[in-house]
Amino acid sequence: MKRSRAAYTYDIGGKPPAKRAATSTKKAAATSTKKASATKETSSSGTAQATAAAAPPSRSSDDPFGKRYNIPLGPNRELMIPQILPSECTKVIEKLLLPLGWVYTIDDTPDRSLTLSYRRWWETNGLWLESNKKALGLNAKQWKMREEAFKDDSPLEGYDANTLEEFICMKPPAGERDSNDGDEDGEEDEDEDEDEDNEDGKEDVDDDDEVRGSGNKESSADKKGKSKEADTEREALRKRLGKLASRHPEHLWVITLGGYERFRWWSQEICKRNQDDYSMYIYNDFSWYGVIEVLENMFVQFEKVLKSKNHEPLDVGNAEFEMCDDGERCQLILELFGSMIIAAIDELQKKGLFTKDSKFPNIPIILSLLIKYAWTMGRGDYGFDDNIDWVFYVVQQAEAADITLGGPSGFAKILEEIKAEASEHTAASLSKLKKGTFASKFKSYGSRGGEQYVIAKMPAAQRKKHTLGSGGDEDDILEELGLSVLAFPVRHG
Repeated sequence: MKRSRAAYTYDIGGKPPAKRAATSTKKAAATSTKKASATKETSSSGTAQATAAAAPPSRSSDDPFGKRYNIPLGPNRELMIPQILPSECTKVIEKLLLPLGWVYTIDDTPDRSLTLSYRRWWETNGLWLESNKKALGLNAKQWKMREEAFKDDSPLEGYDANTLEEFICMKPPAGERDSNDGDEDGEEDEDEDEDEDNEDGKEDVDDDDEVRGSGNKESSADKKGKSKEADTEREALRKRLGKLASRHPEHLWVITLGGYERFRWWSQEICKRNQDDYSMYIYNDFSWYGVIEVLENMFVQFEKVLKSKNHEPLDVGNAEFEMCDDGERCQLILELFGSMIIAAIDELQKKGLFTKDSKFPNIPIILSLLIKYAWTMGRGDYGFDDNIDWVFYVVQQAEAADITLGGPSGFAKILEEIKAEASEHTAASLSKLKKGTFASKFKSYGSRGGEQYVIAKMPAAQRKKHTLGSGGDEDDILEELGLSVLAFPVRHG
């Protein structure tokens, strides 16, 4: 039986909202409080929010166990969900509705060396573990393992950084390659060569009987050599990750420990809104509306930072969203995104930090990554050209400060395209981009994020209705597509 998409939508108005009404912070908080008192359901987000206030004022505890690792917290001191749990806690994933895209590993090692026997796991996740102690289901003996783990007083490892301002080496973002391979544009020459034939369409055989399509095909020995070299580079990269950037000046992708925590927080928030992580189907663009909601929450947080009297410009990251069926909203998001970056540059300039020798060494790579993202979105098939004019202003400001942009794969070509069109954008036209503050533009935008798309906060009946394999309407979709429910992990509740 055919059904319209409306039959599969979660009850947020019957269909994806074309434009959400502006919600004041106070009103949103009041609504949230009212809902919290009216429901008895347990959710991972709710638990974290409830216990955030109980987090100690210091991010490093001075308890009898000794010096601790930095405790990762959200922008409003929310507790972060562990990304790895011991096998004894497998059931808690469903009990607390934790997103599978975030909790990516279950520790089944004989001595639980990644969790219960690991000091760092206890230190960084201790507050969350205590706040969810009953749900975890660990027995007294297993909790006792914490004391044994804390007897390990070996020097700090991993990040080698314990203050939020210290820069660490990070893994290149998804879609990027380690720039240390010397191929900024990400061109795979050997792959292209392998697919080319001889001019006469014939294959040649060398003295070693190695077939070479155009004389350029690599021998198996060459391939093994390159593979081994690539493995060595990957291992070297792995060892650098989390280490102080000052010890590895050759590493391009760096971020402050605080910026990395913030990046992880927003990534966790996206997972909470991903219907695939919960084996659900609500409607096609549900997860992307969730990403937009996270971006709106990011804007709210950025607005708070700008209003605070004492702050350092934070690492500006981005959460990518694909085209959803609300093109107008996506256009506004891109414009707000640019306004946020311009505001961040303005703050850096006021503090004399927007320079080639700034104490923030990742300004060039972060700006380049954001420019690449915006240019790719704007010049794609979506018709967003007029919504990314701010990239010309950003490039102009970087050049004026003698900041060399570059790093992301393919960026050199993008920068050429931007400079080729720069003459079409006069100083007067670019100055218009600075008219109005980020706060005023965000206010005009209207929606201020929230938790409307957090799946763990959906009523149990609604979750069951949209869960694949539960016998609901979504299973009919699979049948129409010729797919089996068994192809999807089933979650309940």
